[in-house]
Amino acid sequence: MSNSRLPMSPELQMLLSAVVLLSGVHLSAAFPDGAPNHRCSNLVPMHGFQPQTSAPPYELTFSPDRYSPGQTVQVTLRGTSGQSFLGFALAARRVSGDTEELVGGFEVPTGAVGGFWYSQNASLPNCLTHGGLPQSEITARWTAPPRSVGDVVFTTPVVQSFSTFWSNVTSSVLTAVQSSEDPPFPPLTIGESPNPLEGACGTEFGCVRSPALCDTANCEILVKFLYLEAENRLRLLVHAVGNFVSLGLSDDDKMGDDLTLTCTGGQGGYSMQLGYNPKYRRLNERHRWTPMQNKYIELLDTGRIRCEFTLPWTVNISTYLNPRQSSEPPVLRSFDLRTPRYVFVAYGNTYRDSSSVQQHTEMPAISTSQVNLQSRDGYSAHRISGLRRAHGSLMLTAWQFLMPLGANLALFYRCLFMKTYGNVQLWFHLHRGFMVTGFCASLIGVLLIFAEFDWKWRSMYSNTQSHGAMGLTIVCLTVVQILMGALRPDKDSPKRPWFKIAHQIVAYTALSLADTTIITIGFLSSLPQSYRISHLVYAFTWLGFHLVFQIVVPIVLARFGSKAQATDSSEEKDSIETAKFRLLRLLFGVYLAGMLIIFLTWLVTIVVF
Repeated sequence: MSNSRLPMSPELQMLLSAVVLLSGVHLSAAFPDGAPNHRCSNLVPMHGFQPQTSAPPYELTFSPDRYSPGQTVQVTLRGTSGQSFLGFALAARRVSGDTEELVGGFEVPTGAVGGFWYSQNASLPNCLTHGGLPQSEITARWTAPPRSVGDVVFTTPVVQSFSTFWSNVTSSVLTAVQSSEDPPFPPLTIGESPNPLEGACGTEFGCVRSPALCDTANCEILVKFLYLEAENRLRLLVHAVGNFVSLGLSDDDKMGDDLTLTCTGGQGGYSMQLGYNPKYRRLNERHRWTPMQNKYIELLDTGRIRCEFTLPWTVNISTYLNPRQSSEPPVLRSFDLRTPRYVFVAYGNTYRDSSSVQQHTEMPAISTSQVNLQSRDGYSAHRISGLRRAHGSLMLTAWQFLMPLGANLALFYRCLFMKTYGNVQLWFHLHRGFMVTGFCASLIGVLLIFAEFDWKWRSMYSNTQSHGAMGLTIVCLTVVQILMGALRPDKDSPKRPWFKIAHQIVAYTALSLADTTIITIGFLSSLPQSYRISHLVYAFTWLGFHLVFQIVVPIVLARFGSKAQATDSSEEKDSIETAKFRLLRLLFGVYLAGMLIIFLTWLVTIVVF
């Protein structure tokens, strides 16, 4: 074998070198200049993986073991056996009380980046994050607050690699020499409020509920609200599936630059989190829960979470316009809850052994109109957006009603519609009308779903792109069918039999692919689980019903055909034809009635969700 090589230009060598280098880069949200500010509040790095459950091979130590206000303490993060780490977000927190606030400040050592979060005119960063290079040990000087905040602990997530990290490496307790000088902090109670919101929505309290027609006793998602006039506060109760529920209050029906209120429960601990959803970033910033009082959280045996709290009518949030580390002061966002707002309810699960919420997979419930939280009115919420419901309704109408009806009418029931109108038999008018109307409905449905995703294929969720690709294929096959029908050969043409075969092959291919596409909806994780289950029940009921007629009707036609061929009597042939006509009319009536019942109940389910 020769080991000679083709000559390579310097430009090509540089290009190939760049490709080789880039091939080793993991496409991730890595930040070599330190984590974004909002990561300081979160003990999970949000890499899309679960934290490790084993004991962390890292430790946090400090010296001395007691502190006074304004005193400096040396804090060290190291691998217990020299293990290196790529990322961390070190902060100090109270042991009890307002555990969300990051207390004290750090002098930034070499290999780290300073961050500010919840800063109140702080001169030192209250959070330290990684500098982007592997380290096995880092030491920083922490300065205690000017007044005692009680006992504190140092906490940090530690990232060993992109997919391997520990969510909550915690030091021992740093004891305060002086007692805490904090004002009383409202406690969080695990359990139901001793004075629950009971009664009817619309009279005793206002509510937002989903599904739209549910009773408040069995709603999958329920928000109760009540204006407490004597306290001039808003009382809220939220009820949903999972071990976290997050309430969003927005000026419009899309989240961005909006207030969020989150409750978590389970092994990762119970928490209430005030939050902010930035306008241009798909995340939820975790803030201090100071404005939330009368706090109750309960995990129910049904796998649901219920939480209740009160809020002032005006809630202020400090946030950073630039998510990167910077010394720019935070910007104040003020939310007046007396202004009617759309209510969002997201739900799901927290990261393992953490109070940090995972991105919800199911779409949130969104109120159908702006909600006046000062009222006692009842509102409905949909978990499938209006455009998606319109898309689903149109595609269902096209592919589970109009087109199957048009195809089967032409294939089995044309003898019932043999009258002629304009030199064309009625069955063909109906067949063509159903197919063209179905095509128009499906085309509009495709346009609506692209409008939902801002006309960008990349904006679609990854698990919906395969569904969308099948849908586009079906529309293309429909166009082929229409063109074939327009260009069909004359009855006496030798090409006519070949046309009929090709026409039926394309039709059955499109209808089979449509059934498959409809079934895949039941496996889209972005849709509510209860909807997916009901959707699959409808889909397989419709498929079974349709298959029965696809088997029974050809058998009936074949038997009548064999009887007609077995006799030479014209009277018997007429009698057989009459019996066939009556039986086909009965079968068509049952088929049409069954199709309508399944289709309409299916359609109502889409509209309700």
